Amino acid sequence: MSLIPVEDEIENLISSILLSRLSPEEAKLLTEDLVYIANLPTVSVYSITIDNDTKGFILVSLVEDYDEFGNETSDLMLIEEIWVSAEPNDLVHFSNEIVRSIEQISKEKNASSVEVMVTESSSWLKQGLENYGFRIEEIHAKKFIPFESYVHDIFELINQYLPFPKVIQLSAVRGDEDLIEFVDEVEEIDEILSNGWKPEFFHVVLEPDVEDIKTLIDDTNDPIKWDEIETVYRKDR
Repeated sequence: MSLIPVEDEIENLISSILLSRLSPEEAKLLTEDLVYIANLPTVSVYSITIDNDTKGFILVSLVEDYDEFGNETSDLMLIEEIWVSAEPNDLVHFSNEIVRSIEQISKEKNASSVEVMVTESSSWLKQGLENYGFRIEEIHAKKFIPFESYVHDIFELINQYLPFPKVIQLSAVRGDEDLIEFVDEVEEIDEILSNGWKPEFFHVVLEPDVEDIKTLIDDTNDPIKWDEIETVYRKDR
């Protein structure tokens, strides 16, 4: 398995892989978004290829990373999008090869650090990341709010089951406007609602300091029932 840079027919590649995993409507909308991102000057596209057969793609971004302790900046290679047409379990034994390719790309781009965002569908990559010294930097968890009357209960559950330091964002809409606000207290949520905003979801960012991450996720997933969970793996060169 290898990662091959793609410069032509990017839309066809993205669309074909997404159509294998999503409904036509979902694939069309996400293809438009990802093609736009892929054409940004800081983004590169790589196909995931096995024996000349394309099984997926990744989007690689090169962004500026600021070290507040050292008061300096460096280049961070960020992988947020990983999509494959194969079943995730079929790719587990390729995870080491893919991570080796990711590290080689980071060297070519002279990136000081690499971050990979892993979702449930790309969880097959975890073993390779851990084998090559990547550590869990953050956990991103999203909980949609089905009814406005649930917003306080969900906020209470998040605070009850995630007692350690965390960042909570509330996403809301008002007409054709979008709002993302950091919230620490119920009063802050009430102020947002009083101004006519309709809550959509909570986005929680955790920097876990515990060894058993799986237990942490499982313990919180039972009462809160997260809709999306992403794990950010990082390695500094």
